[in-house]
Amino acid sequence: GLCLDRSGCSCIPKKKRHTKVDVVINVNNSSQVCAEVKIEEHRGPCRCKCDLKDCHAYQEFDELTCKCRCKEKFGSLKSSCSSDILRHWEEDACDCICDRVICADGFFQDLKTCMCKMIKSTCSPVLSSNSESLSNNQDIHSIEDTTTSVSKYVGVGCVTMVGLSMVLTVYYLVNKKRLETGGLDLVGLSHNNSMVGASSGSLMGTLRSSASRPAAYTITINSQSSNIDDSVIPLTENKTRF
Repeated sequence: GLCLDRSGCSCIPKKKRHTKVDVVINVNNSSQVCAEVKIEEHRGPCRCKCDLKDCHAYQEFDELTCKCRCKEKFGSLKSSCSSDILRHWEEDACDCICDRVICADGFFQDLKTCMCKMIKSTCSPVLSSNSESLSNNQDIHSIEDTTTSVSKYVGVGCVTMVGLSMVLTVYYLVNKKRLETGGLDLVGLSHNNSMVGASSGSLMGTLRSSASRPAAYTITINSQSSNIDDSVIPLTENKTRF
């Protein structure tokens, strides 16, 4: 029933007990399930009465109004809250709370100032330190990778230069040797005119290279003829006769 004579009161039965009853529950409008539920059964006449269990620690029960009201110590707070344009007095909580404000994305309503503030990172100092350390390690690794790449390219360049220098040096020496070998001139006297009728003769003279450096030589040829004129052979050279 209802209590109309006093606001805040509720109809409390004189006696009540708990009992179990069988019920039928419809499932998806196509099947039925039987179940047993526990209900509270009221007996005897009801009377209007206030239930003191409804008041919390900040409230006290008012018998005249049959309501819970805030304790007297909150009176000054309630008075000052009435002049705050950003707050209102909440009787159930006995507190002056902020009026609800819809903040933009990335902002939240601060319950102390009732103003919208930007959302800050909630990472712990340890996590932030680890993140910063990880970032520093990544930077160091990036620098080390760059240094390694530069060193590798410099090393490859040095090896290439050394190899190219060796190839050029070998090429220069081969060409120089070829020129020295092919540039030898035979300067001397030929005894072809004196070796008429002979099977062999003797040639003597000087080899001159392209660098104009003389080299003495003696060529001995087997001969069976005495037609070779000894006067044409320089006295400074060794003579060999057979």
